[in-house]
Formats: sequence, C-alpha cells, structure tokens
Amino acid sequence: MASMDLRNPGEKTVDTVLGAVRLRRAYYHCADCGHGRFPKDEDLGVIGSSLSPGLRRMVDRVGSQEPFAHGSVVAMLVDTEVSSLRERPLEEWLGAVSAGSETSKASAVGFLRYAYRHLEDLASGGGAEAQYARDDWDASHLGVSAPGTVGHHRVSFGRIPRPWLRQAVKLWCQGRLTGGISFGAIRRDTAAMSWFATYLD
Repeated sequence: MASMDLRNPGEKTVDTVLGAVRLRRAYYHCADCGHGRFPKDEDLGVIGSSLSPGLRRMVDRVGSQEPFAHGSVVAMLVDTEVSSLRERPLEEWLGAVSAGSETSKASAVGFLRYAYRHLEDLASGGGAEAQYARDDWDASHLGVSAPGTVGHHRVSFGRIPRPWLRQAVKLWCQGRLTGGISFGAIRRDTAAMSWFATYLD
C-alpha cells in the first residue's frame, strides 16, 4: 500500500447544533495516486458536508415536523424569481426569511441552511479532489480559509487559454495550497500566470 504524506492543516467550517465550529485538520496526500484525505472529516462524519451529523438529524426531523417551513422558503424563492438558490449568498436568504412563529422561523432557517449547503456540495462535485479537477476553485469546498473580501474565496484558471499550461498551473497551485500557502497567495499566483499566458499567444 502506498504511503501518504502529512501536509499542513486545512480549515473547514462545520455547522453544529451549538453553532458554527472552525475545524483545523491534517491533510494526507498520496504522491502515487494523487488523491488525498482528511481523516478528521471521516471521524466526525462530515466528509463532503458542512453540517454535523447531529444537526443533519435535527434538520431531517424539523423537515418532517414543520412542513410550513418548506412552504415559506419555497414561497420566498418564487417571489424573488430566481432560477437557483445559489444566485444569492446564504446570508442574504437568511435575512429574508419571514415565517409566522419563532419555531416556524427557526425551522425555515434550518431548512434553508440545509438546502443551500447541499446545493453547494452538488455544484462542487463533492470533496476537495473534485474541486481541484475544476477550472474554478472555491476555498470553502477545499477546506481552507480565504480573505474576507467579497469574491476572494474563489479563483479561476479559465483565463489561461492553453490547456497544458492551465493544467500545470493548477497542479502547481494545488501543491502550494496543500503545502500551507494561503488562498490569497494562490489567487495572486494565478493572476500572474494568466497575464503571462497572454504573451504566449
């Protein structure tokens, strides 16, 4: 069996029954196959999810007991005429929730968080390895922290037109990121390589 190298810790925010918790966990990478894993995610049952098992169970119970919560969220979506929940930040949706009682509002917020996170997981393909294969990376799906500035949690390699160079830059950035370089530095590196790529055409 191939050995796995311990890389610098990554960070991930997990919503729990008691609120959001920031996890700092080790990342192990296999040089032979190119895959990696976060053992702590496996131990805590949060692989490919940002909800703790306890919160997921509560959300499931709330969904079965509070159908009004689902209806109020659906009505809100219809009123805004968006085609996807992901067109707006989660915080904006949470601020717009208006259900009858406090219990109904809490249920609607729980359902909205649950639905939004699952859509994010589906859109990203699930897991860091799937995210690394894309031309657009989201720090939250890679389990790393990012600058607080709006939009700075994403980096796009799409401006590098040559496929061979784009792939090389992605592999270089992945190695730097798993080695402990900040996501902000990765954004700057990618911008510099995008400018460089324009001189090759």
